[in-house]
Amino acid sequence: EDLERAEGQRRSLMADVAHELRTPLSNIQGYLEAVHDGLLQPDTTTMDTIYQQVLHLTRLVEDLSLLALAEAGALTLSLQPDSLEDVLRRAVEPFRPRAEAKGVALSLEIPPRLPLVQMDRTRIAQVVANLVENAIVHTPEGGRVTVSAEMTAPESRAAARITVADTGEGLNPEDLPLVFER
Repeated sequence: EDLERAEGQRRSLMADVAHELRTPLSNIQGYLEAVHDGLLQPDTTTMDTIYQQVLHLTRLVEDLSLLALAEAGALTLSLQPDSLEDVLRRAVEPFRPRAEAKGVALSLEIPPRLPLVQMDRTRIAQVVANLVENAIVHTPEGGRVTVSAEMTAPESRAAARITVADTGEGLNPEDLPLVFER
């Protein structure tokens, strides 16, 4: 039963990966065909759109690599004292053009003088970027995505909570228990 369940999960993962990769690849192909056929000019806007799709593909492939490492028990964290404000700004700012283009307000609320926090800068930035991307996708025009941080422990321990909130449709209550299921 365990082997059958594992095989079913593997097939499901492969289908999910194929679906996630197909969309940006189809977008890139469509833009390149339109440029090739003379229907679209290879101007800055077109090239930027293609470039964003390539970046999206790169992130997906990196995510797959991280997933493989995590499942193999080989993913390690590089914990160091670091600036949470800097990590959040660098994770959120790249999404500002996409949010503006969609008509979604994107804001970052950080209290003044945040102390350094023991964290893996790369992993925190990745989680925040994934959450912001999902929030923008699922927030309608005129909506809002807010990323905030707050200290949750005395400065001597420097623990923090990061929140990504949006005015999107949210999850159905019956789906909440399944959020972390593949």
